[in-house]
Amino acid sequence: MKINISIALVMFFINYGKAQIFTESKEKNKFEIGFHTAYTYGSHFDKITNEKTYIVINKTEPFIGIYPFKKTNLLFGIKGEYQFLKSNVTSMPDLYSVGIYSRYIFNKKLKYSFLNRFRLFSELNTNLKNYKYTDNMPVQQAGYFTYTYPEHTANLRYLNFNIVSGIIFNIWKGFNLELSGQYSIYIKGSSFIEPRISLSYIFKEKNTDNDNYIRTAKRNNFIKQKETNKFFLNSFSAGSSLTYIWDDFSTNLINDDYFFEEYTWNLNFAASINKKISAGIQVMNIFTDGTYTDKNRYLIYGLFTQYDFFAKMRTKISLFLEISINRGDYGTVGIYDPYRINNLWYLGTGGGFELPLKMISEKLFIDLSLYNYSILNRIEGKYSFTQYILGLNYHFGKKRK
Repeated sequence: MKINISIALVMFFINYGKAQIFTESKEKNKFEIGFHTAYTYGSHFDKITNEKTYIVINKTEPFIGIYPFKKTNLLFGIKGEYQFLKSNVTSMPDLYSVGIYSRYIFNKKLKYSFLNRFRLFSELNTNLKNYKYTDNMPVQQAGYFTYTYPEHTANLRYLNFNIVSGIIFNIWKGFNLELSGQYSIYIKGSSFIEPRISLSYIFKEKNTDNDNYIRTAKRNNFIKQKETNKFFLNSFSAGSSLTYIWDDFSTNLINDDYFFEEYTWNLNFAASINKKISAGIQVMNIFTDGTYTDKNRYLIYGLFTQYDFFAKMRTKISLFLEISINRGDYGTVGIYDPYRINNLWYLGTGGGFELPLKMISEKLFIDLSLYNYSILNRIEGKYSFTQYILGLNYHFGKKRK
């Protein structure tokens, strides 16, 4: 099985500052900075020659924008792009571009406070690039990998237009998460739709009255926290999530009907250790099916601990880092689909967000996170596997806020 992981953290840090758009604050947005990035990685281990080949394609798009008008959510800015390919079996020239963009955010107040964290937006941008995508791009062969690389030159000569629309979610203060789709048009080239995910920040003018209010609120909140400063086993949570991952591209170029898919059902239980740290147990049931494998069920279980970076803040949102040690029989080894290997140990690392669902229950939270699991056993040809988490957590007792 070829491992081809595409993590489109497209526009990571793109709206990290539009928080005041989502609140009733009198502060004026001044400007925003950030970047979008997309990352694709593939690797292959040859058991006969004991050689590992890899290919990495990375795209980064920095940008900066300003809000020129006081009473409108209209933004103008400039952006750039740099894209490169790195591999031990092939090489390609770097790609780059410069451009301008304009964005408008629809500031419609809704009934529920949680829904007011969401805003619709639209964006137009145009770019001059040293490359363009066409309908008849040749398929490149690099060892076991096949990929397409756009037509390119040494100068900025290709014109590109993009139409973007989506949803911005206010995480906390100036931090915002964006989920959107982009329709990209290349003059005398092709057009296509691609997803974008981003996190961004906006700098704002200071408001003295607002700052004094925040300081007073923080002092009052500190007094309340001091009165109940015992967090050990004061809060518990139970969570469940379902993850679906698929691969429909084969390293065996003869078989065009190849597919592999897996479902992971995760159950976990955690308890608070102190205000910032919790610990618990998890069980992952992994169900797989594919062209070269029968339907199988694998089991991974272990212990984990989480550190909440937002623990001392007033928000109910959590931004956490997690480390876990696990045992199971899910063998990601060699070039084939995962198969059963007993008594495997895994180190899990990752993090994510926990967002409240106040319109349903004060104790119910959405879990959005990403984890990577690496086999600790000394096995030749092993590789790690990554899982996203979209689940629900329910808190018992007092949440550590």
